[in-house]
Amino acid sequence: MKKIFAFLLAFSVCFLALGTYGFESPANCTDEACEEHRHSGLTLMAADSDYMTAEVTRQSYNASTDKLTVTIGIATTSEDGISGGTVTITTGGAILRNPSLSFPSYLFGVTVDDEAEITSASSGTNVTIRIPERTEPRSSYGEITIEYSVDESYLSLLSRDQTLTISGSAKETDGTTLSFNTASRALHVYICTHSNVVERIVKEATCTEAGSKETYCTICGYVVEREEILPIDHIYDYTDVRSYPGQNPAVQPTCTTSGSGSVKCIMCNEWHYESLIPALGHDWSDRYLDDGVYVERCRRCNAVRTADNQCSHDPDDYELMVVLEESTCTEHGSAIYGCPICDRTEIRELPLEHLFGSWTTVTTATCTTAGSRRHTCVICGEVETEVIPALGHDWGEWETITEATCVSAGTERRVCATCGAVDTESITGGGHSWGVWRTTQNATCTSEGTQTRTCSLCGQTETQPIAMTEHVYGVWTTTVAPTCQASGTQIHTCTGCGKTETRTVAADPSAHSWSEWNVVEAKTCITDGVKEHTCTLCGAVESSVDPCGGHTFGEAVVDGRVTTKTCSVCGYSEATRTVNDGVEKTLTSTGGSLFVTGSTASGSLDFEIGVMPVERFEHYKDLISQYSGVEVSSGYDFKLLSGGNKISIVSGMELTLKLDASLEDYDVDFVIVNDAGAVSMLGDYDRKGLNVTIDGADLTGAERIFVVKGEENTPNIVVPIIIAVCTLAIAGAAVYFIMSKNKKKSDTF
Repeated sequence: MKKIFAFLLAFSVCFLALGTYGFESPANCTDEACEEHRHSGLTLMAADSDYMTAEVTRQSYNASTDKLTVTIGIATTSEDGISGGTVTITTGGAILRNPSLSFPSYLFGVTVDDEAEITSASSGTNVTIRIPERTEPRSSYGEITIEYSVDESYLSLLSRDQTLTISGSAKETDGTTLSFNTASRALHVYICTHSNVVERIVKEATCTEAGSKETYCTICGYVVEREEILPIDHIYDYTDVRSYPGQNPAVQPTCTTSGSGSVKCIMCNEWHYESLIPALGHDWSDRYLDDGVYVERCRRCNAVRTADNQCSHDPDDYELMVVLEESTCTEHGSAIYGCPICDRTEIRELPLEHLFGSWTTVTTATCTTAGSRRHTCVICGEVETEVIPALGHDWGEWETITEATCVSAGTERRVCATCGAVDTESITGGGHSWGVWRTTQNATCTSEGTQTRTCSLCGQTETQPIAMTEHVYGVWTTTVAPTCQASGTQIHTCTGCGKTETRTVAADPSAHSWSEWNVVEAKTCITDGVKEHTCTLCGAVESSVDPCGGHTFGEAVVDGRVTTKTCSVCGYSEATRTVNDGVEKTLTSTGGSLFVTGSTASGSLDFEIGVMPVERFEHYKDLISQYSGVEVSSGYDFKLLSGGNKISIVSGMELTLKLDASLEDYDVDFVIVNDAGAVSMLGDYDRKGLNVTIDGADLTGAERIFVVKGEENTPNIVVPIIIAVCTLAIAGAAVYFIMSKNKKKSDTF
């Protein structure tokens, strides 16, 4: 018996040792920070199981009848069919009452009108539907439509979002019980007509991916509609023009001459060949005073010109141009204001804007006294009151009480239709009471007219002539518009007699016929762009600077000695760490990061690294295979700028790039290509999971790096075997020792 016990003890120790090291499931661990699986890359495998789902497919609220109609879709993941089941839909509180099923409602292929049990109380409602089990499989789906009465006396802004609790289960034909998944157990419905909706951007569109926007209700938060935003056009960087084997040599454009070659989109980093790259145009600097005159200097060729704009930019005269972000009742928006004389602009903060409801009269205004009214912000509750001006009397027509004569005055009165007040005035008497002059013959621009008036008391009439009128010319109409090259003509016509006059309009040197703006140099976060358009008549060319906005860094995040700032436009981040002899910086781009120390770290740096576009990668792939005999699987472009100037990665720096997840279980090597096109294999590097760290000294002069996919890593079975043998030896020795001790004890007796 002791030998059996010793054998079981040794077997258990061996099983635990082997199970701990090498008997894990072959599923890959996706957590890069997982210490347990850092070397083995293994984790345990989970089993799949079928379940039930529920979702609100339709909902509507009728405010006039206080009815909420909700349609709930029921489904299962089972492929074997359902034999029967029960579904319960529960509400809490007193807002939703008296539920009733609407036709058609069905569950698992059965109409539920006769299968439902409905209860309603002040604490909530229950709708329970039971589908009897049978041996033949039923449908795995259902759609239940319920109409609730809404008690508006309990309804508030916060309670418009109500929860339907879904419970129950179903049985498959093999007897397996299915339950609702977690996401289906609480469904949201909204007691709202969604009469106040606004639009917001969910995801900005890029040149390679569509974006999305949605319309949502500001009262209850329900998303009414989602819509796709089409991708935008590529924006090329014409300051970096390159050539590749098989193409004509690159010709760099200048301020005044065009070029050709491959250019990269600054948004997606894809390279495309352009046979005609427009001249860059002058990159004029901001104007500055030189001997009392504003001038501008080209940043590329140092040409100098007198600035068109010589105004002083008084900020008080700026006018609103574009609203960037609308204000709310709690947060200020922003807008672009511009100088009305020149093109200078700046972004300013906008005042708060409340979302007020309808006006409610507090005090009614009368004919002689003012009233008041107020309205309330539906978001924050702010109340605004304003005065309703006094209405003033609504006088009726004047009524004559005593007629005036040619020699005596009379009286007249009028009555307010609102309050009944009476206003009396004297009708002046004495002399004739002439009526208005009435035209008996209209004057024209070619003949006099006549007019008469009559005394209303005695009937006497008086006649006088009406002088001839001036010609009534219409507006000048341009028959031939003046241009920068030729004069024009205008004509206007008398509306009375048809006489016309013609005049010549001098040529207007500024009346160019401009073409559309053409982007000569696209702007980026850190580089101004240049645009120009051309007069189609005289060929004059006008250029304009398209100013860059720079990186839009959010508020810096300070964590101990590390300060991090991130650009909200391109995602670039810079983490600066304070050390004893200065600072260290970690510059993170889309495809990796660069660690910089020494004097270089104290300067203004910019860094980017990303996966090489497919077209250029295929070119280098063939080139590297031809000259070095290795097959590369992917490539990376990288660039480091200091003070806006390109510099090389050198000793004292570390480049970390992130490999593709497909290389998790493979050995890799690296090929370096420098700015002269020379190809070399990378020596030492450190690898941790998908992250590869390379010393800057190995990258001096390099501009791109390529990955060579090696052999797949296989589990090391030698170590588990050695551990098992050692464990068995130790266990055997332990068994031998125990049995020897027991033998000595038996000899003693």
